[in-house]
Amino acid sequence: MAPKKGGSSGSSFSGSSGSVSCNYCTETLLLTGSDWRDKRIDAMFAIEIIVMVALIGCLILATRFRWTRQRGTDKLRHFGYFLATISTFIFYLFNIIDIGLSESVTKTIYLYTLTYIFSYLFFALSELLILGIILRTLCESTGSHKVHKMNGFHIAVIILLALLITAAFGLRITEIAYTLIYGYGYVYGNYVPYFIERGYVQLAYQALYFVVSIYAGLLSLFLAAKERTKVHGMPGRL
Repeated sequence: MAPKKGGSSGSSFSGSSGSVSCNYCTETLLLTGSDWRDKRIDAMFAIEIIVMVALIGCLILATRFRWTRQRGTDKLRHFGYFLATISTFIFYLFNIIDIGLSESVTKTIYLYTLTYIFSYLFFALSELLILGIILRTLCESTGSHKVHKMNGFHIAVIILLALLITAAFGLRITEIAYTLIYGYGYVYGNYVPYFIERGYVQLAYQALYFVVSIYAGLLSLFLAAKERTKVHGMPGRL
């Protein structure tokens, strides 16, 4: 996307600490793409539409399916699954709209950049919820007391991930706010170190998320093997 200045004089917001000018809020922003001539972009656009259709199916299942345990229905896990599906759906919806507008070379205003904040929010929310649901499911699907005791560790990991993504989200909001005030040219020309710091926070989040995902995968394989052992009449203990 390439910004292009329009003829607006900008806007101004007043607060207790004075007046803050949103100089670029109503300036023209040109969303540019390949005009649907990039096969990679076209394929990604088609795949995201297919994913959205699949997510609609997941939402339908969420209203009919119940996570069950021996002691009843896990309403918290069911709600988390439903919310994660909705968040992922909204994230892909934002992506599809953005790709469509960019590939059609659309003129809009700088306030459009606010959509990137919501896209980031729903993506982060869906990621955390999905990982949390997986960890909770693993803990509740086994009778091992040692695995149940790890639930506190899982909660701590999710909280740490939430703190990291919240920090990155706050920096992303600051970046958009500065863009609305000063424009793309000034912000990316004078705040490069700031963006590098945001990149470090995101890298820390992604690295931790990757490690926890590997851990969850190994734990699920271990529990599946343990369950298979029980089925064959050779129960084992952790």
